[in-house]
Amino acid sequence: MFQWYLAIYSIQSGMTHGAAAVMHLKQIDDDTIAAAFLSDDDEIRPVIQTATALFLIFVALMSDEIGFGVGMSTAHSQFQQEANRLYEPS
Repeated sequence: MFQWYLAIYSIQSGMTHGAAAVMHLKQIDDDTIAAAFLSDDDEIRPVIQTATALFLIFVALMSDEIGFGVGMSTAHSQFQQEANRLYEPS
């Protein structure tokens, strides 16, 4: 939950309360400013990492409580390995 607070809530609340508005401006060639509608990778990366972690936790808990079987355990293991590969520090 704390990871969600750090990675997602802080970004969402900044956008909701207007605190992040300056972050989402870009300078155009004629020295005017405009809205930058796409966030950069550094802003998106922690949100996706946290969402992936929450997804993996959810699948593990559901599998433990409901018992989806070997197929889901194998899929979860593969998701976990892929997440580890993608998000390992470079």
